[in-house]
Amino acid sequence: MKPLNSAERTNAFLRFLLLFLITVALIVTVIFFSVEVPRKENEQLRKKMLTFQTEKESSEAFVKDMQGTQVAMKNYMNKDELTVATQVRVQNWIEKLRNRVRQMPNGENSIYELIVENLSELNDAKKKLKDAKLDQ
Repeated sequence: MKPLNSAERTNAFLRFLLLFLITVALIVTVIFFSVEVPRKENEQLRKKMLTFQTEKESSEAFVKDMQGTQVAMKNYMNKDELTVATQVRVQNWIEKLRNRVRQMPNGENSIYELIVENLSELNDAKKKLKDAKLDQ
């Protein structure tokens, strides 16, 4: 016994199968993108975090060298310290700062360059002031 509507049944079953496959494909696509997109975003965020950590380490090293420069500059007021030796020591610190600014990964180093320039000018001014005091 063969049913009379076997063609319609087959047609309905094929439509159901097509709809089922489309639905499954849609669900699999949504799951794939919900997993893959955050993974790529996490990779980008990790790269940014590494960049920020590198910048932070560079800034901390710069601050440490800048403090060393300031400590060396305080020796200008020391009567026992030679002015030329102090100036050379401070100039070495300033060169170290300039090299550190050149090595920084960030392209926006203008604030660091201004600090180095101001320290250099302060070094020259302190030397002139010390020389003026010695001449009196």
